[in-house]
Amino acid sequence: MIRVIGIGLDGLAGLTKSVREIITQATLLVGSERHLAYMADSHPGKRLILGNIQTTLAEVRGLEAEEVVFLVSGDPLFFGLGRLLLQEFSPQQLQFYPHLSSIQLAFSRVKLPWQNAKIISVHGRSLDALIKPLQGGEETIAVLTDQVNSPSAIALLYQSLQLPIPYKFWVCENLGDPELERVQSFSPEELLDQIFANLNIVILSRQEQQIEPLDLKELPLLGIPDHLFLTFRDRPGLMTKRE
Repeated sequence: MIRVIGIGLDGLAGLTKSVREIITQATLLVGSERHLAYMADSHPGKRLILGNIQTTLAEVRGLEAEEVVFLVSGDPLFFGLGRLLLQEFSPQQLQFYPHLSSIQLAFSRVKLPWQNAKIISVHGRSLDALIKPLQGGEETIAVLTDQVNSPSAIALLYQSLQLPIPYKFWVCENLGDPELERVQSFSPEELLDQIFANLNIVILSRQEQQIEPLDLKELPLLGIPDHLFLTFRDRPGLMTKRE
């Protein structure tokens, strides 16, 4: 049996007694160096660092007699290793023990409901996936980032679109870590020169559009930026947008 256990930045302290017992009984622990470090003094069994995923899975397939535990972040079936494991092993061979996901923690910290939130992962992916939700004026957008697609890069993309829809940006760092967790809100302009911890989530919360007086004489006849148009809150895309 392969057991896949989600773990947070609070380590063993965030796991239930029954899940800790499963880890104790494992003959092989598989995980990143960070995850295995949580078990430095509490598990005498064999360890396998999750480096090249395909190589690691090939090794695990050859150890069918072992009691294997994979340690992963948060919920393994939410943008996690669970999907890949289900491609490599039958469902009967796998058992999942999810932890709180980073998205759950992020919304609880900023105190926003998230049942209707648009959730997008740009971790190892293109930022282009964000364009349509931003143009459509989604009420709340949560973004799983990486070192390239950082909060600053997301703010830069938002500014480049020149949308009529204002958003507040929340950056939630090291969620679940009792010492390093930090949650802050920014305007897009404030985000451009900020540096954050590698483990972060960005939440965009749509705000009311502010009506500002315009000097019509200063505007071009053609090519007026999208953000200068007043739009309907429920249909922000109801105009002919720029290329």
